[in-house]
Amino acid sequence: MVATDTLVRSDEVQFRKLSGKICGAASRATERTLNSRLRERFRFRMRCTVRYLGPDGSSVLETSGGTRDISTTGLGLITRCRFAPGTGLHVVVSLPLGRSTDLTGRVVFARLIRWGWYHVGMVLEPVDGYPS
Repeated sequence: MVATDTLVRSDEVQFRKLSGKICGAASRATERTLNSRLRERFRFRMRCTVRYLGPDGSSVLETSGGTRDISTTGLGLITRCRFAPGTGLHVVVSLPLGRSTDLTGRVVFARLIRWGWYHVGMVLEPVDGYPS
């Protein structure tokens, strides 16, 4: 059974504002920060569903969110959930024309942005035995 945390209209507006706030901060990043990145990031703004294992280790929970950026090794997300580093995630990204794609990986960081929204960075990798 999957428990769901759906976005309401006000959340959608906040999500768009937060995406812009993070992009503004990224554009002011120092040259040293930019040079420390191993892979180039590309803007990638899509709605998504994030699935993860609940505290009992067996129930599958999900929350709504959005993608922020993508690289060859990672994905940036904005969600209402703060995930601990190492948490396995299954992200279903909604694409145009009703299509979707599934990505799996592990959380590297989760930072509070504001209003209970988090910027989550994950490394893309297979997650063994992770439920879909």
